[in-house]
Amino acid sequence: MGLLVFAWFSLIQLIPDRIQISDPSKLTLGQNLPVSYQWKDEEEVFAGGTSDTYKLNCRFLGIIPVKSVTVQVVDEQQVIPAGTTAGILLEMDGVYVVDTSEIEDVSGKFQDPASHIVKPGDYIKAVNKTAVSTKEDLSKAVASCKGEDLILTLVRNGEQMDCKIKPVKTGEDDYKIGLWVKDDLAGVGTITYIDEQGRFGALGHGISSSETQQLISLSSGKLYQSDIVAVNKGKKGTPGELVGMIYYTSDNYFGNIQYNSQAGIFGRLENASDELADMEAIPVAYKQEIETGPAQIQCNVDGEIQKYDIEIEEVNINSKNKNKSMLIHVTDERLLNKTGGIVQGMSGSPIIQNGKLIGAVTHVMVNDPTEGYGIFAETMLEETEKCA
Repeated sequence: MGLLVFAWFSLIQLIPDRIQISDPSKLTLGQNLPVSYQWKDEEEVFAGGTSDTYKLNCRFLGIIPVKSVTVQVVDEQQVIPAGTTAGILLEMDGVYVVDTSEIEDVSGKFQDPASHIVKPGDYIKAVNKTAVSTKEDLSKAVASCKGEDLILTLVRNGEQMDCKIKPVKTGEDDYKIGLWVKDDLAGVGTITYIDEQGRFGALGHGISSSETQQLISLSSGKLYQSDIVAVNKGKKGTPGELVGMIYYTSDNYFGNIQYNSQAGIFGRLENASDELADMEAIPVAYKQEIETGPAQIQCNVDGEIQKYDIEIEEVNINSKNKNKSMLIHVTDERLLNKTGGIVQGMSGSPIIQNGKLIGAVTHVMVNDPTEGYGIFAETMLEETEKCA
């Protein structure tokens, strides 16, 4: 009996809760499901309405009701699969607190003035009601305090609050509050796609603080041209990485980052390279169209955008972790020889199957760099709609 209950709930999990389709006549719910389905209002659906929502009744072996699936009929989307690396610069929405620390005062005693008051992951927005946005702003405010209490305005977990800190005198007219902070982040990642409006999606996962694993709140961000100068190959237990050189000049700026979410970073391109401009758009596949079996990833690991063979091993259509909706395995010997598999910097590499964009690479398996995870393209495109 227990096995039957488990099998029943497993079947329910295999059937999507919600799907999007552009052609109702080509409806599928995924591979090898022992269910039949029927529209509640078949005539209306096949009349060709778009941007409408319907219900689909699923029955096990055509007899036993299993689940009702929400189906949204939408226009077909086409995007340019990019696969190009970019230098990413994020300006944080305030001065980000990495940690607190002890400091030595003028008498030689160690004090920790910020402990239990400020926490890692806080964003300092103001000091004594004066806005601060950089490390330099914060340092100047502390340096000019003359030993008087400072009122810090913080944002913690989305809520704003004020707290009071007593600066510690560390020298003649020198005061400190014992905080490790930063105001920006930089790195190399891969652009997944560009839509018809010039908006892009990249990485396939959000940018988080390495100290707290919290998603970074950004005030602005920019994309810059970059070159891959070396590859540290991945091996069991040690993820590899693409080593890039980023050119932070106005001539090499080519896009603004507007949004950082769990599904990636999103924004708008402004000065696309000739290589991107010459690429052709392809249709986007919805999650129920994705099949286990052969596919390709498109990426730049040696100065040239190329396609490499992979295998889609699992498709988790109702994954609770959107960044791990597909399990993929690199099979192309060319890529294995260059990188050992999936390496840091390849996050966002578009995954293409049957001539359609199905998703993007998101993570590598630490114990096996030939394997990793992917996110559905439709998940990323939903986030793109939030960009101006």
